Amino acid sequence: MKNFILAYLCLAMLSLSSNAKEIVLQSKYVSLSINEKGYVTSIKSLENGKEYAIDGKPSCSSNMGNRMYD
Repeated sequence: MKNFILAYLCLAMLSLSSNAKEIVLQSKYVSLSINEKGYVTSIKSLENGKEYAIDGKPSCSSNMGNRMYD
């Protein structure tokens, strides 16, 4: 779990400087999607296909500002 959190934080920071529309990070167990604003849009188990992110409500991964969902 510690490795997942560390990888998540590192890659979330890298996503801030990327020009990609969405970044998908995948391990043997989980798929994580981050949009161009740094919000997590999907966290999906690859073992059972369960989606853990709430549809339509991206969560803040590394936003330092006060505005949410611009």
